Amino acid sequence: MTNVSIDLDLLIDTGAVLPSISRDTFEKLGFNITSRVDVELGDGTTKVFDTCIACFSWHERIAASQTLILDYGVEGVIGQVILEQMDVNVHCTSNKIYPAHPAIAYPYLKFK
Repeated sequence: MTNVSIDLDLLIDTGAVLPSISRDTFEKLGFNITSRVDVELGDGTTKVFDTCIACFSWHERIAASQTLILDYGVEGVIGQVILEQMDVNVHCTSNKIYPAHPAIAYPYLKFK
C-alpha cells in the first residue's frame, strides 16, 4: 500500500467499466500489480492488461477500484461506475462534474 497521491486529468468515459491510468502514473504512485485481465477493446480485439487497486477522489468524495494499467504516456480514463461510487454526475454539454446530492457533503448510498 502506498500513501502517495497525485493530481490527474482523466478523460471521462461513461461507457468505461474500469478506470485506467498510464504505466508512468502507476510507477510514480508505487502501486503493486494485483492481477491481469483480458479486455475487449472497442475495435473487437482483446488485449491483456495489468491491474492495480487505486483510490480516486473528487472534492472529498472517494472511491476505490480495480484499475487498468495502460501503456506509457496513454491518457487515463474514469468511468460511470467510479462516478456513481463518488455520487457525482456529469453534465456532458457543459463538461462539468457536480454532486448528485449537493446538500450532502459526502457520497449518498442507498441500500434496498
